[in-house]
Amino acid sequence: MGLPVFGFWIGSLICFASMPPTVMILAGPENGMERQSAVQMDSLPVKPDRQPPVIRFKSVTPPVIRTANHTMIDVYLDYLASDNSGMVSTSLLIESNEPLTGLSGGDKFPDWEIVDDRHVRLRAERSPNRSGRIYTISIRASDTSGNSAERYVHIEVPSNLQDYDRKVGWYNADKEPTNEGGDLSCRVFPNPASNYFDIEIISANSNDVISVNISDVNGKPLDVQKVWHEKTVRVGQDLARGTYYAEVRQGDQLLRIQLTKQ
Repeated sequence: MGLPVFGFWIGSLICFASMPPTVMILAGPENGMERQSAVQMDSLPVKPDRQPPVIRFKSVTPPVIRTANHTMIDVYLDYLASDNSGMVSTSLLIESNEPLTGLSGGDKFPDWEIVDDRHVRLRAERSPNRSGRIYTISIRASDTSGNSAERYVHIEVPSNLQDYDRKVGWYNADKEPTNEGGDLSCRVFPNPASNYFDIEIISANSNDVISVNISDVNGKPLDVQKVWHEKTVRVGQDLARGTYYAEVRQGDQLLRIQLTKQ
């Protein structure tokens, strides 16, 4: 037999006939008899696409604005967005943990500008009375079926560079913050936080699920989330002020991070 098309089977020859475009007629010899069937093509079930796009974040340059001199700083994001449909659109949204105006005497406006989906400009500005400003850039990817995914990137304007350099790092097991070693690493932005914590997880292991467990100082479980590698998890929106702990576990690897809600 040849391949089924809109037409009739006659041995291995195909003869086309005039018919509505939604009807396919298949016919062929069977035990000396001709067999023919019609299928209404638009009545066949179509499996809906419920799979969201995948965002693979690579880097942000610069990762921190070290001098609050009120100028606009160019920030570039390097990431890949893909989807099983082959078509994906991306966009950016920017938020700040500090108000847009009234931060200091040299306060300027606007505080950010979105140039394109991989380039933004941020104001090198912060309040002198707070622990530092954090810009949150949300990367959003959408496909043609309405599925979407988000990834969060944080750029900080720290009030104290020494504290920032000590605090921000990659937490690996119970060691000091480090960027190296192990298959599982994570970092938290912001911490301390007044609203939520974003736990950015990096793992070279794509086979085992990652569990993120939030508990209080007495070990009481408060929240559990299951994710795969290279994922940002947002936690703590409903937590009261206090100290909490996040445990990030994958296989036999365990990371412990102290969280402070202000």
